[in-house]
Amino acid sequence: MFRPSVIALIICAANVFPVSPAFAASRLAETRGISWQPAKLVPGSPVLFQVPSSASIKDVTALWFGHEVTFFRPSGATAWYGIAAVPLETIPGTYDLLLRETLASGKSVEVHSKAKIARALYPKIAAKVAKQFTEPNP
Repeated sequence: MFRPSVIALIICAANVFPVSPAFAASRLAETRGISWQPAKLVPGSPVLFQVPSSASIKDVTALWFGHEVTFFRPSGATAWYGIAAVPLETIPGTYDLLLRETLASGKSVEVHSKAKIARALYPKIAAKVAKQFTEPNP
């Protein structure tokens, strides 16, 4: 099907142009069926998790930064959705997402995934407040 030289070229290109860690973490999660938006997570980000649905899945929950995330599936939808956030005080790094699917048989399946939290660059602004609002009246 492919010539050995083409396969060797693809392997070399993959080693010369490595995938960024944020992209790799997101891709790893997606290969397990889990995806999230936005793709780049930073402290303070809201997060929409998406897990593909199947007839055998009756319930989905997750553990994210020590908080339980409840998932919902709109009628007729092909996925489960969960809404969460990255805590504002989170230090950049890689964090765990533990997903638990409850099947129709009653059995639970756990899926571990990693999400990279990047450094946020928030703008700094100066606020001017009139003196009457910062000093009490005598």
